[in-house]
Amino acid sequence: MLTYHTAGDSHGPVLIGIVEGFPAHVPVDEEFVNRMLARRQGGYGRSKRQRLEKDRAQFVAGVWKGETTGAPIGILIRN
Repeated sequence: MLTYHTAGDSHGPVLIGIVEGFPAHVPVDEEFVNRMLARRQGGYGRSKRQRLEKDRAQFVAGVWKGETTGAPIGILIRN
């Protein structure tokens, strides 16, 4: 079972995500994740803020050489 936790908000310095429950050796493509984040840049929101932000996810824990390690995965997005 996967569980996830988040910390931070869109007006703070960073957003943090922690995902638990991935087994080891699952491929993770950080650039694919960042391309999917960029898709929202077109913005269907109420303001132009989505087009101004250049979010990029950085896997800071639980991923080694493009594969999960079995430990919780830490994802950092700087604002």
